[in-house]
Amino acid sequence: MVILTILKVIGIVLLIILGIVLLALLAVLFVPVRYAAIFETEDKVRVNYRVSWFLRAVQYKKGISSSKPKLYVFGIDVAAVKSWFRRKMGREDEVYEDIHVENSDVGLVDDYHEEAENHEEKVSNFSVESDYDDERLSDDDEIDPELGYEEKIPKEGLLKKAKRAGKNAKKAKKNFSFDKISSIIKMLKDSGNQRVFDKVKKEFIGIVKYILPYKISGRFNVGTGDPCTTGWIIGAVGLTPIAYMDGVKIEPDFEEKVFTADGFVKGRMRVIFFLRVIIRCYRDEEMMRTYREFRNVL
Repeated sequence: MVILTILKVIGIVLLIILGIVLLALLAVLFVPVRYAAIFETEDKVRVNYRVSWFLRAVQYKKGISSSKPKLYVFGIDVAAVKSWFRRKMGREDEVYEDIHVENSDVGLVDDYHEEAENHEEKVSNFSVESDYDDERLSDDDEIDPELGYEEKIPKEGLLKKAKRAGKNAKKAKKNFSFDKISSIIKMLKDSGNQRVFDKVKKEFIGIVKYILPYKISGRFNVGTGDPCTTGWIIGAVGLTPIAYMDGVKIEPDFEEKVFTADGFVKGRMRVIFFLRVIIRCYRDEEMMRTYREFRNVL
């Protein structure tokens, strides 16, 4: 009976743990990561942004007045907790260092440093006198502090080394992957790979559209001081969907050089979307074949 009760408790605990893991996995996959940003310009552009997850249980945000972003978990500043632990560890290190200095013999340390300085002076003043002149040494020879002298390298040896280095450089230039470049060009021209590139382009455009904010509101006043350049910029912006979103107002200034903006953006994204893209690309045989070919060439 006792064994059955223990097994029952263990089973309940395992089910609770499994449920928590499953809930966490579903939350990671389906709970969106939300981002929002508020921007304004006075003397310079100032941005206040926030990236949050799970009803702002995890937040990474930066205020307009703050210089650095901060990470919050359930409202607790992670940087403040880290600094608190570092201060605690720093105090322990200071106590340890004080104890170490008090227990050390300062006199012995001073004697050791003094003896080391005297030894360095003796070594620097050390010299060898000889009754004969060695013809192998000349004024142009460099003196090695360990060996006493260094034999002059013959000029022929230097020329041979230079020639060898030139030959190695030529070989490296010849071995430079012209074959790899030609293989890459051939792969780019392949019709099957071009279909893969079209698929990758389509997936990339889909990711960009998914990441872009779903709500933008603000007022923009743009002027370059040159009417021609200002008109070119306004025309280029008018080709984008952002210029036609509700709440977006773009006011050109054709006389003065100015840029002022204030507004906000909001967006969200789910991990399940990116996971689906990865699985879709992994299951595509043409994509994987092209990936393996590029990996082998590179």
